[in-house]
Amino acid sequence: MNRRARFRIGLFVMALLMALATSAGPRAAAPPTVNEDAVKAAFVYNFALFVEWPAETQHAGPFVIGVLGDDAFVDVLTSVTRGKMTSKRPVEVRRLTAVDDPRTCQLIFVGAAADGQGVMLRRARGYPVLTVGETADFLRDGGIIRFVIENAQLRFQLHPAAAAASGLRIDPQLKRVALRAYEP
Repeated sequence: MNRRARFRIGLFVMALLMALATSAGPRAAAPPTVNEDAVKAAFVYNFALFVEWPAETQHAGPFVIGVLGDDAFVDVLTSVTRGKMTSKRPVEVRRLTAVDDPRTCQLIFVGAAADGQGVMLRRARGYPVLTVGETADFLRDGGIIRFVIENAQLRFQLHPAAAAASGLRIDPQLKRVALRAYEP
């Protein structure tokens, strides 16, 4: 399957996931449901398909997705990515703590209750690590993709300057699906 066909399929999947998240209706400040976590996990995996890492960072090992601060999400993400590949590499999900080296991952999800978000983002800055989070200050702290709930829909914002500073190229099709770009 060529790259253009994969992108079209990926966009369809992301649109479908957005529709599923919308059908759940508005939520109070309660913990996310398993369904919401599953949708987020599918988004996280699909983000990896729409980002290009520098050629010198490609190697034969697994594509590592680290999760900081949300142990329940680790299990959901592991389930969603089981048997999946990205960049011809198997996906591996790892729990992280604030003291772990972000450079051991290609993608890091920072949960809303994570201790050490700012520390992790500062340490990841300038390295080819895609950071995804969900707190109000995630993009301001240097994160690259932030989940938001807007009009009862799970959406996401992009911080293109942070991605570029990390040497990552976000596919224009992903940019078109994003809610809006973050500009400091």
